Amino acid sequence: MSSVTTLILAGGMSRRMGQDKARMVVLEFPLLTQLCRVVLSASHHVYVVAGADRDYSDLVPSGCERMIDRVLEGPLVALSHAMVNLLSQSPSGVNDDWVLVLACDLPKLSMVAVDSWVERLPKLPDGTIAYLPRSEKGWEPLCGFYHVSAVPLLEDFVASGGRSFQRWLLQESVAPFVRELEWDDRQVFLNFNTISDLERIG
Repeated sequence: MSSVTTLILAGGMSRRMGQDKARMVVLEFPLLTQLCRVVLSASHHVYVVAGADRDYSDLVPSGCERMIDRVLEGPLVALSHAMVNLLSQSPSGVNDDWVLVLACDLPKLSMVAVDSWVERLPKLPDGTIAYLPRSEKGWEPLCGFYHVSAVPLLEDFVASGGRSFQRWLLQESVAPFVRELEWDDRQVFLNFNTISDLERIG
């Protein structure tokens, strides 16, 4: 089976949740622990990206590493800096052309889904830089794949002050090279911002 590098963006304090989502226990285990276990089988490396004040060593299983987000300017900037960091560590950082990027609040994500998606990557059209699910609200940027060739485009957008995933994905230099990740069970893409959201998902 093909393999990828995985970045899990964690450490955000949800204002509406009032607590760190990564540490929330759902189905007996903290969300971050569950997510790491789901992606380990399909990943050469798994990195948990979070601020220096967030130590998740008690949550992550063996095989996952910590990567510190030193800027703390939101998920797009965190992704850009993390991918640059991975490339600078190559070959130890990235052994793969594709990086799976996930938010930490995906309680329904399954190993079956991730393994299937990874198997599709070699069949994507040449030039594809992102492979993401889509909803009526737009792209779902924190449950999908980014090609390493996207790094210069991410860097340029961030350097110009861009902070919105949706705006970046709609840019003329980016939009033609984003492919939709389709999956019949839409539950795997669900995340949550409130306790009531989580109850509906559960």
